[in-house]
Amino acid sequence: MKKIANWTHHLYSLIAFIALSVGAIVALLFIVSLIIGGNIGEGLAVRAGKLMNQAIYLAAMAMFFGLIHIYTAKRHTLTLKDE
Repeated sequence: MKKIANWTHHLYSLIAFIALSVGAIVALLFIVSLIIGGNIGEGLAVRAGKLMNQAIYLAAMAMFFGLIHIYTAKRHTLTLKDE
């Protein structure tokens, strides 16, 4: 179980980082599309919106692996241990 927990933790971290990075890129694309304006800006904003849909899908996958990690490791950030 520890190997699965470790594997899912790494998957969660990697996918969450990618989703966050894509979100930052989308934010920059929206800012650029506002500056450019017109038809080109509109097209850029539409493409950025489609890219954000993919980032949301990646974030959902990251949460799935995070939940698997919590249940296989039998601990999470709020776990208290008797010392």
